[in-house]
Amino acid sequence: MNLGKDTIDELFFAVEKEFTNAELQRLLLRYGITGWENETTTPKMIVKSLPFVHARVNGTNEMGVMVQYILSTINLKRNGREWGDKVKLAKIHPLLVNALLRDGYKEDDFILNVTIPKELESAKVPDEFLRNLNHFKLTTALGHLEQAQTNYKDGNWAAANAMIRSCFEAVLIFINEKINPNNPATSGGDAITKLTNCGFFREDLNEADRQSQPYGFVGGLWKMLHPHGSHPGLSVEEDSTFRYHIGLVTLNYYLKRLRNIV
Repeated sequence: MNLGKDTIDELFFAVEKEFTNAELQRLLLRYGITGWENETTTPKMIVKSLPFVHARVNGTNEMGVMVQYILSTINLKRNGREWGDKVKLAKIHPLLVNALLRDGYKEDDFILNVTIPKELESAKVPDEFLRNLNHFKLTTALGHLEQAQTNYKDGNWAAANAMIRSCFEAVLIFINEKINPNNPATSGGDAITKLTNCGFFREDLNEADRQSQPYGFVGGLWKMLHPHGSHPGLSVEEDSTFRYHIGLVTLNYYLKRLRNIV
């Protein structure tokens, strides 16, 4: 299990808010984090050690075990009594729930479920995508991605969609500039047409279709990302999640192809 940095931040914020001093100590001891025992410890001091837990377990199966342990502890503390209304995690920590969802994990009654295949773990894709954006110095697209991630975590689905669409367009226009330096594109659709004509998008893989430009896979995805412009109206969580995952995976795939060419 691999989580993004802001997801880890929200997870540890929840730990700091929900756990007692003794519970924090048990969490650190569980993962072999030492060096604080001889001090007059406070929750704040112990929380400073949590990044060491992250560094030790992120990207391993133990990360999933740790997240579930944290969620189960919060559930027991909040809902352990037999009376009263049950508290939902989305009610008390909505940013954590949204960040987990963006990384491919859906929380349901304090139980974590995987929503995407392991091969497409979303927290890994953004890491590689960020490296490719920085490699090509795509600062505008990087800014759009960061705004998309922030809006997604905050539950602003339509705004997140708009930023993914803008990031998608910026990357397509850039790829065309590298492949066709004397034939710049003016929009995402124009870039798809020109990258189809020059063969960057492969018709044999149904990535493009010269007979009905800018369709094929990439053109169809571009149309789906903005059926009515950047802001297609009100959006819901599932729609935004789909756009986010497929957008990043697709852009990362074509930037890797570009790196093999230029």
